[in-house]
Amino acid sequence: MTKKELIDDIILRVTKGAPSDDLELEPSQIAFWFDLVAADVTPQYFNSLLNKGGVIPASSIEIEDNKEAEVEDVTMLDGFRDRVYITLLKQPLELHRDRGIIRVITEEGLVVNKASIEHLDTLNSLTFGRPNRDNLIYTRINDKLYIQGLSPKHVGITQFSVYYIPKTNIQDLEDDDEVGLPDDVIGLISDAVEEKARKQMLGVEDLENDAEQDID
Repeated sequence: MTKKELIDDIILRVTKGAPSDDLELEPSQIAFWFDLVAADVTPQYFNSLLNKGGVIPASSIEIEDNKEAEVEDVTMLDGFRDRVYITLLKQPLELHRDRGIIRVITEEGLVVNKASIEHLDTLNSLTFGRPNRDNLIYTRINDKLYIQGLSPKHVGITQFSVYYIPKTNIQDLEDDDEVGLPDDVIGLISDAVEEKARKQMLGVEDLENDAEQDID
């Protein structure tokens, strides 16, 4: 479903299929409410799906290929090395155990495994399991994936592909862009948005363009 189709559907539901030209309900307001509700509903849905062993729908997965790493200069801090990271175009969805990031892989097919920040010191102290070019590890901070084991001198010769579930933000979409959520999730969110819209609108059903939008 596209952004425009979604918003039009909610407006039709609120107005019982008879929107008037003087409807005081802007599409931008619908989009704002949708993102507001989605921030709660979407993580709950995907956490539940994954906990039950379900598969993430392909339409909900964003793929960014040919990602080149950058070097973050931290030389002003004694005892710290420059950090290597890649930046995603969208904010990943916040899920339990950071399962919003589905897969990170190099162009050579090497899987980059996930680690939490609090476990980095333990990993780096290992004799054989510490991060290196053949055993890359990433940690995530917001939209950045910090790659452990990749030297700054190798950032130009290693590219990455990242598969992840982006956070829902239809306010940034064009009208013809796909929303990228499963239909049942869209339905749950749309029901809540419809209720919000109805609470904002006053009066009874408006069947005429009389400069007064009445909705029960």
